[in-house]
Amino acid sequence: MKEELGDYALIRLTPELIAKKRDELLAGFTFKGTQRSPSTVNRYMATLSTLFTIMVEEWGWLHESPMKRVRKLKEPQGRIRFID
Repeated sequence: MKEELGDYALIRLTPELIAKKRDELLAGFTFKGTQRSPSTVNRYMATLSTLFTIMVEEWGWLHESPMKRVRKLKEPQGRIRFID
């Protein structure tokens, strides 16, 4: 995310920009050559959301987190496992 958002000032990080970068991340490929799953992208977004929460609540750098208006991607249902 640093390569994608590191050049922007905090005031310029809008929900629209973050959503655009989220979609680009989803369309990209992993180092193994497979396409990223929505679950992986949501984990990246969760990390970014935590950083923004700290910026708002602890450091007072922003008034509101732009992540509040960015939706998560729909994840596939997990495995159902049974004990034999």
